[in-house]
Amino acid sequence: MVERLAATNARLGRFPRPVGDIARACGLDVAASPKNIDLDHSCIAYRTILVATDRKSWQRRLSIGHELAHHELDLRVVGNSVVEQECTAFAAGLLMPKQEVTGMMAMLAGDGPRTVEEWAEAEYQWSVMTKGVKYFGVGYKALLVAMGDYGLVKSVEPWHAVWRARDMMDRYYVRWNALKGLSRSSD
Repeated sequence: MVERLAATNARLGRFPRPVGDIARACGLDVAASPKNIDLDHSCIAYRTILVATDRKSWQRRLSIGHELAHHELDLRVVGNSVVEQECTAFAAGLLMPKQEVTGMMAMLAGDGPRTVEEWAEAEYQWSVMTKGVKYFGVGYKALLVAMGDYGLVKSVEPWHAVWRARDMMDRYYVRWNALKGLSRSSD
């Protein structure tokens, strides 16, 4: 779907991907939802994706991609953990395609998987994560999970990173804080 759209509109082939434009090209509207409405899950009712205005822009982008998956993959069941996982993986792949993520990380830090702590060191030395976050228009956690799913994080099985996201981020920030001298090193 993305390749078809990108071929017809050069802007859709750039990063960060304009996920709202992609949704509109698929016949969906994207609308802001007031903060006071509790949306744990964006809504695709009436061909409209609602995104909470109190979320960070990268979170809104992932929500749009997630809801686009419900529409494009015809996965209308909401709340089923397998369906939700598939939609989240679709959104991650839409915003952070494997080839682009692995290529960028190899260019910035060299080939091969690293531990979470080694990725924190690469961030400290070369700002690899910050460059990836800015390029893809996502958050650090989303990028780290995608890297885990794509085999770039040691000891994380591909496509299981989302289940280990909290642990991965905790380990990342412990090492990052140690490098910055904000806490004692846990070497």
